[in-house]
Amino acid sequence: MSPIDSVYLSITLAKFVAHILLLLVLGYYVSVWFTWAKWKSYLTSSVIISSFLIGGNMYIDHLAIIDPAVTYIMFYALPMTALLAFYIPFYKYYITGAFPTSPLFAALWVVFALVMVFFGALTCAMLLVTLPMFAAGIMWRAYSNLPQDSKSLVGAVKKLNVTMIVVMAFSFLFALYSFYIGTKNSEHKEDIALKERFLFLFKGIKEVFFKNQWGVDYLLGATVISVVLLAVLYGREQKRYLYLVAGLAAFSALYLFLLPLGGYRNYRPLILRRDTTLPVLLVLMFVFTTSGMLLLKHYKGRFKVYPLVFIAAVCWHFESTDMEMPNGNAKHDEKVFMILAEASKEDCVLLDRWVPVASWWYNTKCEDSEPVANFLYFYHITPRKIYVHYKEVGQP
Repeated sequence: MSPIDSVYLSITLAKFVAHILLLLVLGYYVSVWFTWAKWKSYLTSSVIISSFLIGGNMYIDHLAIIDPAVTYIMFYALPMTALLAFYIPFYKYYITGAFPTSPLFAALWVVFALVMVFFGALTCAMLLVTLPMFAAGIMWRAYSNLPQDSKSLVGAVKKLNVTMIVVMAFSFLFALYSFYIGTKNSEHKEDIALKERFLFLFKGIKEVFFKNQWGVDYLLGATVISVVLLAVLYGREQKRYLYLVAGLAAFSALYLFLLPLGGYRNYRPLILRRDTTLPVLLVLMFVFTTSGMLLLKHYKGRFKVYPLVFIAAVCWHFESTDMEMPNGNAKHDEKVFMILAEASKEDCVLLDRWVPVASWWYNTKCEDSEPVANFLYFYHITPRKIYVHYKEVGQP
């Protein structure tokens, strides 16, 4: 392959790997609620969740988990997948009450946490939000399990798993340190007052979750219906799962409320976008898939068709709107521009304002494209460092 084609192939493979890894991890989270063959629950959950991993133009702004830009895959989707893998022992503890006690496991998970807090844009914030919530949950469980005549906080602490506490403590400290470093971000600006950011957030919540345009409202509505049906019909049998859903709802609300504290970006005018809302989107996908499959599990005989039709209708809505790849022409134009740079005899190439090459903006001065020139040269697309710049607005 040519250097240009190899870059595009590597991007495609990276997206494919992220997609599959996310399905595998979410599939595990769903399948643990079912005793029937794991491969069946994995396959069923993957079919349902895949409907929401859209790639077309219709819902791309707020529902594209696998982002069109590969950089965002590395910043958001892949780190979130790794974070879900990090949570697996805690998730199993919630369901079974068992947590690994091996010192080797503790050491590995502490190192894992150290990697996680510097991997991606959301992992640090996620740990800072979820670990205190989980700590409160396990304390309540330990306290509730004590005999009625000897309930005390000290007694509850003594019942806690030492390995789990060590992992959580180190993870929280690492996350705090990462959060502090994040305040030095070159894009971290306080030009917009905190009050205004919260006003933008409330407007963004109304726009993203309740406007019939972005697809999130369909997923939210279907999830609420599925959970309410499960609670009304089989709430007693699924009490542990419904407690989990309540915890995830509380997390989602708290996470969204804290988003304005992360600063303001002009390319996210309403604070919310597919990248910042990713944790909540994954929660919705997990809850809809699990609750729907639990309804299928409980419904018997010919009545099983009702939840089946409901799940299929929701999946079909998203599949049917997901027909064409996003920005197909823009990708082609970027490739054309790379070819122009590759064949250029000049040290700086003037380009039209169709799509920026390996960048987010249109620079009008050659020297401002130093990172782009380094990129093209590093991947052997150009024989030497060749800079690019773009026509001024309105320039023919």
